[in-house]
Amino acid sequence: MLDLGFVRDNLPKIEEMLRHRGMNPDVVLKDFRTVDAQRRQAITSAETLKAERNRLTEQIAGMKKSGQDASQVIAETKNMRVQIQELEKAAEELWTVANG
Repeated sequence: MLDLGFVRDNLPKIEEMLRHRGMNPDVVLKDFRTVDAQRRQAITSAETLKAERNRLTEQIAGMKKSGQDASQVIAETKNMRVQIQELEKAAEELWTVANG
């Protein structure tokens, strides 16, 4: 099995190799570009949300330390956790599709 990064970086070469072996790249690779792009976007979105959640976690600590009500920010981080889990699950499912 080839590494997805290698396939992504060398797609024309991979297509040529498949044709040389008598295979149709459209059938073998299907919609690799689309699935790979969606997977990478899900990963990027999850990582962005994680960074924002970490920033908010620090903010919560500061708010609690100064005696402020942090319940709204805490609820926001909980929502972010759910979104992150959904994005990570989507990326994992797309990984499965990409690895066919």
